[in-house]
Amino acid sequence: MTRGKKAASILLCSAMVFSSFATSFAASYTDMSKHWAESYVQNIKEKQIISGYEDGSFKPDKSVSRLEAIIMISKMFSTDQINQIYASKKDAWEGKLVSYKIPDWSWPYVVFAVENNIIPGTDDFLSKIMNQSEKNVQNAALRYEVVVYMVRALNWESELGKTAVLKYKDIQTIPAQAIPYIDVMIKKGIIGESGDQNGNFGAQRPVTRAEMAVMLANAYKYASQLSPTINTDTAQVDSNNVTNVQMPSTIPSTGTQAVVNNSLSVMDGTVELVTSVGDYTSFTISSASGVFHSFGNNNSMIQIKIGNSPASLSDLKIKDKVKVLYEEGNKARNIIIADKEQKVTGVFSGTGMGTTIQLLSDGQVQSYVYDATTKITLDGMNVDLSQIRANDQIEIFVLSGKATEVKAYSSNKTIYGTVADIRSSSIVIEENSRENKYEVADNALITRNGSRVYNLNELGINDQITAVMQNGKITSIESASVKSRIRKGVIKQILISSTKTQIIVADSDNKDYTLDVNINTQVRIDGRRSSVNDLKLGYEVDVYLDGNIIEEISADGSYKQSMYVGKVVYHDDRDRIIEMKDSDGNTIKVYYDSSTMIEDIKTGNTLRARQIYKGDDVTIVGIERLGGLDATRIMVSMQYY
Repeated sequence: MTRGKKAASILLCSAMVFSSFATSFAASYTDMSKHWAESYVQNIKEKQIISGYEDGSFKPDKSVSRLEAIIMISKMFSTDQINQIYASKKDAWEGKLVSYKIPDWSWPYVVFAVENNIIPGTDDFLSKIMNQSEKNVQNAALRYEVVVYMVRALNWESELGKTAVLKYKDIQTIPAQAIPYIDVMIKKGIIGESGDQNGNFGAQRPVTRAEMAVMLANAYKYASQLSPTINTDTAQVDSNNVTNVQMPSTIPSTGTQAVVNNSLSVMDGTVELVTSVGDYTSFTISSASGVFHSFGNNNSMIQIKIGNSPASLSDLKIKDKVKVLYEEGNKARNIIIADKEQKVTGVFSGTGMGTTIQLLSDGQVQSYVYDATTKITLDGMNVDLSQIRANDQIEIFVLSGKATEVKAYSSNKTIYGTVADIRSSSIVIEENSRENKYEVADNALITRNGSRVYNLNELGINDQITAVMQNGKITSIESASVKSRIRKGVIKQILISSTKTQIIVADSDNKDYTLDVNINTQVRIDGRRSSVNDLKLGYEVDVYLDGNIIEEISADGSYKQSMYVGKVVYHDDRDRIIEMKDSDGNTIKVYYDSSTMIEDIKTGNTLRARQIYKGDDVTIVGIERLGGLDATRIMVSMQYY
């Protein structure tokens, strides 16, 4: 179904009386004089999208409910259009609208919004419009949700970028899948990039009537240009389920409309983000059309395969091609990762029925088919499978369920290397540029720097290690921390959580190191004792390390300047943002201000920011910050025609 062109004017539906929108058409509202949103409120009042109250007030700081937001956004389109769609589709939705206590006076707008893919028509979403436990109580609309509804209403989902960097200080509170929608709204000039007076976006805060008025007033000019069609993505499922299902795209936290086989829906795409918190994993994929879709579930509820082979959530990587089968509410149940060679590690436990090799890992036996083409080595030498002994450490490389290569290592040996990772009962050791995972015996003797320790976690990443393995398990470890130094590094990121603090530092070769901070870490800025909280992104620092732990980090308070050369792919001179691509195809987001020097690289003449155009070659110097570069100098190779 498509939406027709917007009518020349918006008519107030005389047949409806809305309790939430008591009319007041006075020349101005009693509580809007000198209010920051006064002109926007007047604008949308004239367009009859939002009205005031009977007492002559507008109540700019009052929260907007989900139902009110749906109505306001729908009213950017003509009443004739809304009523036409409602008349043809109301029978299909009336049962659910009644079931979820949605008032009948709002039905035309809700049906219009569902049918035009502004909101999902799922039970999960519709049930959250009204408070189901209280009569006539509407749930509030959150700021990030309204942004998503509006992007979908204006048919901008095709413009969602795969990379979107926001400047808000509270970006960590914004659902990852909503970030591309917010980025589009910034680029279109609907919302500002700097946030509120504290620099926050406030994603989880209810949107106010004044904020809604601003967005609607800014968006109205785009609505008048619409002649859109609904975005759809074509998905295919294995023949024993369903095939060729047309699916509307989803929005954050509200599910999807598609129903497949009356139980599971399906979506094909590329993994863009994976986040695990406790026993819950959420992930975002982008469809072939570039639209983002988000899913999640408890880990125990998600089954993973690579091709036809069983896999685990740890095998789900960014850029994997996947097929997701999910329930209502975007609850993922099955993830099928496109077949790729994977490596499994463990200890050799024998051969099974036919030509299968068995591997024991984390207490479970896994079997893999092998044949005459499978390459088998023991300690680097070509051997027959019969020469591998029980408890020998093995790596199996698997493609389409078949072992293409088996690498075995003797179970009784001394291991020399570097600690690469530490887990609950195992350790990953880097040996000759190869990382191997080893199980550690419960009664293993462990020392670090000559002192006995009783927990693997007391070892440090990058420690030099000598370990003795017997019968497939490490029985003793001697570890020595390595002192090192990073000179003239740059702070790229500071990660502070309730359990640990880490700092990501890039060295002079631009190699990133994730370093741990503990209670003994000393911080000095310009020679003075300071704390981690006083450090800033972009500071040039000297770092003294004991293994992976920062003993001392010293900064003089100056920022490291970086230089990028590339081509402008996007420029918004109003919000002072440039996106450029370097020679490797990387996208860099650049921020500038009135103090930034802008010049023609050929003539040396000073330029205005508005003289920078898409396609211009640029050299940009600035200070690295999370998600981009604060430019101090922009040199433009002007394109003259």
